[in-house]
Amino acid sequence: MASVPAVSAFLAETDGKGIQVRGNADVRRSRITNNSLTSTSESGLALASGGGLANIGGRLTLEHTVVAANNAGATGVAGFNLGGGIVNVLFGAGPPELTLADTVITANRLAASDGVVSQGGGLSTADPFTGVSFPVAMTRTALEGNKPTSASAAESRMRAPAVASRCRPRSRPCPASRGPQPARTPPGPP
Repeated sequence: MASVPAVSAFLAETDGKGIQVRGNADVRRSRITNNSLTSTSESGLALASGGGLANIGGRLTLEHTVVAANNAGATGVAGFNLGGGIVNVLFGAGPPELTLADTVITANRLAASDGVVSQGGGLSTADPFTGVSFPVAMTRTALEGNKPTSASAAESRMRAPAVASRCRPRSRPCPASRGPQPARTPPGPP
């Protein structure tokens, strides 16, 4: 577990406990699991992001990879807590590029004190200051069972019909491009 001590005063920040990408990286047939980070500031901002992985303005591809059971926590007067599994953010360089193929993102968690904004238990792919979302190319990828999954979480934005253009499928439509789907029920007896 990575943590920033409570005596850090105004700003405490931790990012990318499992992997931190600031350039180009391909991760294949891997597991990014059971990572945990916390950031605590008794009198100021607490910033935590990417419990499992932080893509900070890089070009990252995950193929046949599991991102699971990662945690990020932030305790402070204010701040943000982004991406218990993956955070995909802009910092300094050009916009981040994230490609997910045959990947599972599940059971990742965020925990934060009052005043700290949490976004994307599994995946956060938006600028925390402006709210601008960064595109994610997804092919045969499961993004489920992460907490929180509130309306501000990346999982919700990725499924919303208004952001269908943000999900660029390679071989078949991603869940966001189909819009809301009716529940499927098995056929009854004739």
